[in-house]
Amino acid sequence: MPSIGEKSDTTLDADTKKLSSSSSFPDILSTLIVTRSPSNSRWSRDSTHWISPPSSPPVLTSHHHIGLSSTGSIALHAGADTKTPAIASTKSENSFRERSTLTIAKHDGLAEINERLDVHKSFGPEQWSFVLAVPSADGGTGVEKFEWRSTTGSETTTLWGSGKGTRGWKLVRMDGSQRFDLSAKGGEERQAGWTRDGKEIVAVWVDDEFKMFPAVVAKFGVLGSGVAGVEGDLGKEWRVMALLSALRMRQIRKSRG
Repeated sequence: MPSIGEKSDTTLDADTKKLSSSSSFPDILSTLIVTRSPSNSRWSRDSTHWISPPSSPPVLTSHHHIGLSSTGSIALHAGADTKTPAIASTKSENSFRERSTLTIAKHDGLAEINERLDVHKSFGPEQWSFVLAVPSADGGTGVEKFEWRSTTGSETTTLWGSGKGTRGWKLVRMDGSQRFDLSAKGGEERQAGWTRDGKEIVAVWVDDEFKMFPAVVAKFGVLGSGVAGVEGDLGKEWRVMALLSALRMRQIRKSRG
């Protein structure tokens, strides 16, 4: 595996400002594995993760910087070298440490994208959401909301490759077409790839909560219209935003202790 370049605190703090304007903005395959870089120091709270398709070299690298904020920031780079300009980043908003800004660098003639990642806490499981302009059926774009929900469904079990009931997160397309609604019915199994209220599941994320694999941090996968090249493809910017939001969600949850 290629080595990861070391970074000073000054360089890390600049990551969220120094964003790439490269025309080679990466796309994401259906499944990615997030692993710890062997260059991580046991003495530092910062960490570097490689992001790779199964049995393949890294296609992305994320650097997680803590600094003065308990929730820190993330810089996402193409390839396995954090010396390149970040293609995307996260940072905390000043007033609410668990409310974050997700940024995608300008590229291919597109302006920089900045969206908010919000966490919603109530009496039930917490949910995380963001909005993004995605391609629409008429050839234009429309702003849609996407929401991470806790799950033990078949999608996370398939992604992790373990027994039934693997706990993880599903990313739900809140404004897409609704196929059916089983939310008021009991006993009926929902269709794979869809929530009980008929909304499409477009990505899944599973942390290695029980540290079953020493180097593995998490797995990420896209489904349905989240997959590149399918009819109604949500786009490569959406795929990077979905991955970035999952990385940020994990970082904040871990910061709670």
